[in-house]
Amino acid sequence: SLDLSYNEIQDINQINALVFNDSLLHIWLTNNNITAYRNALIYLCRNLNGTKGLSGLQSIDGIPVTIEDYVLALN
Repeated sequence: SLDLSYNEIQDINQINALVFNDSLLHIWLTNNNITAYRNALIYLCRNLNGTKGLSGLQSIDGIPVTIEDYVLALN
């Protein structure tokens, strides 16, 4: 899990390094100056391996990432 809440993130490009965190399952970005980041974040993290039991990003701001979210992010 990674909590980046209240970090003054203003652009999705500021979190591009997340693609190198293979085991990232949960992330919080609330209360930053960035909007409409959910689909971009799902797309950015689409190839994460996750852990033995779970693969890829599981939740953003406490909201589960669904198959439908992945489909929307890839289109």
